[in-house]
Amino acid sequence: ERDTSLIFNPHDGDLFILEENTKIILEAKEMVKWFINREFLGQGENIIFAPEKPGRYQIEAETESSFREAVVIFIAE
Repeated sequence: ERDTSLIFNPHDGDLFILEENTKIILEAKEMVKWFINREFLGQGENIIFAPEKPGRYQIEAETESSFREAVVIFIAE
């Protein structure tokens, strides 16, 4: 288990079931920029990610001081 000091939710290795309105709350300990598979999603301490298809997703948070932390989650049908 890696020490994730920046990203509170989700946790590395989490598995979610893809349903019609699956929403995953991304939560960090401070204001960050969020990236899903290296694509910018948005900014904030909390943001909602709504996956549209199953697969492996890398979720990355970046602070204003350019500290980055990433977790990988899995979406299953």
